Amino acid sequence: MDNQDTIFLQSDSKPTTKAEPKKEVKAEKKDVSKMNVYQKLAIARAELGNRPLKKSGVNKYAGYSYFELNDFIGEINKIFKELNLISVFNIKVNDLGVETAFLDIVNADNPTETITFEAGTAEAGMKGATPIQMLGAKHTYMRRYLWLEAMEIAENDAQDAIPANERETTTKAQMATQGQLKIIAQQDPERVKKMLEFYKVNEIKDLTMKQASDAIKTFSKDKKEEEKPNE
Repeated sequence: MDNQDTIFLQSDSKPTTKAEPKKEVKAEKKDVSKMNVYQKLAIARAELGNRPLKKSGVNKYAGYSYFELNDFIGEINKIFKELNLISVFNIKVNDLGVETAFLDIVNADNPTETITFEAGTAEAGMKGATPIQMLGAKHTYMRRYLWLEAMEIAENDAQDAIPANERETTTKAQMATQGQLKIIAQQDPERVKKMLEFYKVNEIKDLTMKQASDAIKTFSKDKKEEEKPNE
């Protein structure tokens, strides 16, 4: 063995070791249970804005697309689950038979904290649809409308926010709701007949929402006058 080999064997070089993989540092999750409902909604809006939403609704005639309810409701539900938020949708009818849709966003960590969005209902214009189909379309339309408002989902144009099969209701006067028609149908037939003549319509279903509302107010006022005791 020559001197070169001896020097090589006596080397102080240390054996190499494999570098340990770096541990992934996970970002700390904020304790959402301590947030109020407004803080949670603000985070939910920002999170939804970062997600790739695609418009599936298409109006070929006008050449634009719009968001359907299914385009964003799944992502919203995922975000709400992470933030411990829940939503409640319902439609209520007041004493005048006017329907109002409500979307409540509730802080599940503190159910007394609620943000409510509301809007008057509109009958979805669907030709040849059955009553149950019309009801389903109205609920879907109102849920979609209120979610667009609650989550501040921006459309490219104001008309984008209205699906083609529902746009007809925005260009015509809104017709009386089923709740209003039911109240009017229970009134004295002679008074209903005079009311129809006043508004120059043949049937109560031809009344607009405003006409029906005014008529119900009049019926209610007359009834109270009749119930007053004679002095």
